[in-house]
Amino acid sequence: FRSRDMADTQLLIATAAMHAMDSARVTHGLSTLGWLRKFCRMTSSKASRTLKTAKALAQMDTITKHAVVGEITPDGVRQLVSARDRHPDAFVVHQDVFADIATYLNPRDLRQAISHWDQQVDHPGAIADTKKRREQRKLFTSRTLSGMWDIPGTLDPESGHTRNTAIPTRTEA
Repeated sequence: FRSRDMADTQLLIATAAMHAMDSARVTHGLSTLGWLRKFCRMTSSKASRTLKTAKALAQMDTITKHAVVGEITPDGVRQLVSARDRHPDAFVVHQDVFADIATYLNPRDLRQAISHWDQQVDHPGAIADTKKRREQRKLFTSRTLSGMWDIPGTLDPESGHTRNTAIPTRTEA
């Protein structure tokens, strides 16, 4: 898998260089997005995400250094790009730490670490986000004809964790 991650990073680096030099337009008469769609056979949304990630990665030297040798997965790169987009000034200060932890955290744990960092960087925004999530909670209960209970709903992270602790989800083997 590491070689695939390295190849994905090389595509991002090449895409950023192609975009910076406008070589897709000069060589093929296409925008970089058009080139990605045609020659890499990407959907429009994937081409757009790839270009966005490539342009951001070109500004993140430490992340690139680890990603190019497969130490940071493409998913990790996208998460770090998203964090950088939300708080560019703070990210520059913490880029080395992020580059380090992204080499050993799985995607879920990296997302959680970035979320904690987001909360520290933008505490008022974190409070507003928590309130918004709480407002979006909903839980419905209804009894079925057979006497069972149907409980669909959407829970914020804290309520979901509480529910999972109180009533563990049974998994089938």
